[in-house]
Amino acid sequence: MTANPYPGLDDEQYNAIAHAEYGKSSFSGSQGCITLAAVGDMIGLQDDKLPEDTRSAHTLVFSRDELAAFLRGAKNGEFDDLV
Repeated sequence: MTANPYPGLDDEQYNAIAHAEYGKSSFSGSQGCITLAAVGDMIGLQDDKLPEDTRSAHTLVFSRDELAAFLRGAKNGEFDDLV
């Protein structure tokens, strides 16, 4: 069981998203990528550069609404200065 750092999620919810099946963008290279998974209203983000056995302990969890707001901002160019 992975330690749950999110007070708003119970341990069962956190472990479900931390150990879900993650996928990555077809634009990802071999240098590593952010991977995503969805469980219910939760979206998990993991860094595939981390060793597979430790990724779940570093899972970031967002709601679908939070991710949608971020994606709208990215599509609008709000983060273009970061790349």
